[in-house]
Amino acid sequence: MQTAFPDRALTTPISEGAITGVGVGLAVAGNRPMVEIMFGDFMTLTVDQIVSNAAKFYHMYNQAVTCPVVVRTPMGGRRGYGPTHSQSLERLFLGIDNCLVLSPNALIDIPRQLGAIRRIETPAIVFENKVDYTMRPYKVPEYYKVEIGSAEFPTVAVRPERVEPTVTLVSYGGMSRILADALLRIFEETDLVPELIVPISLHPIDLGPIVESANRTGMLLAIEEGPTFAAFGAEVLAQVSEHAARPIQLGRVGAQPMPVPSVPELEDMALPSVGRVIETLRGMKKV
Repeated sequence: MQTAFPDRALTTPISEGAITGVGVGLAVAGNRPMVEIMFGDFMTLTVDQIVSNAAKFYHMYNQAVTCPVVVRTPMGGRRGYGPTHSQSLERLFLGIDNCLVLSPNALIDIPRQLGAIRRIETPAIVFENKVDYTMRPYKVPEYYKVEIGSAEFPTVAVRPERVEPTVTLVSYGGMSRILADALLRIFEETDLVPELIVPISLHPIDLGPIVESANRTGMLLAIEEGPTFAAFGAEVLAQVSEHAARPIQLGRVGAQPMPVPSVPELEDMALPSVGRVIETLRGMKKV
């Protein structure tokens, strides 16, 4: 870029706040900018621009100003990058009024997941799990099928073909591929038939497919790569308990409440695993 545009592509100090602020200004001026923050751990430096400016302009100016800035960032661990480059901070951005939070996954192609982002008029944060970058096309497990919802940012469901599911798993982003690949193992080791529901929009939540599945199975486990306190899974469980048509047995699995270690063995212990999901499901069965 510097060779092609020497007067326009300039070397400067990195400032995530300034990068995001320029994106916000461009959006207010009628453009559709996409801001990239590398890595997601440094999204904390963008919070003032997103919360105090981008998300508020629409209401502050009597709905006469839109700010369709997209802030895209890679998030998550399992690469050995250590405490400052491996966090999952999605929970810090959930619930910001007038701000979309999206998390694509490796189960279907990206255009089907994020095609609508070119049409929205609100700020949007896109969290992509960095492990998904190198994933091959998803292969559906035997006896399962993939269904794609009709919402603007559709929810993906990996459902058993021949039998009724007995437990609903809800996850998103990179964790969803790990779970989808382990559905048969989960059945073999728990005797529960899992159905996996994967929303792309984390805020607002596409609650309908989750409630519909939980009403059928009566058991719901939310799994996410970040810590579970005040996080996506907690909100899902709270809303399902409010809207479900029957009592639902609820559980959640997430990361240990600590910085993500660099050492691979310790990183594996800190982040949620299929083994912990199976252990949690076995405990739920006994209740």
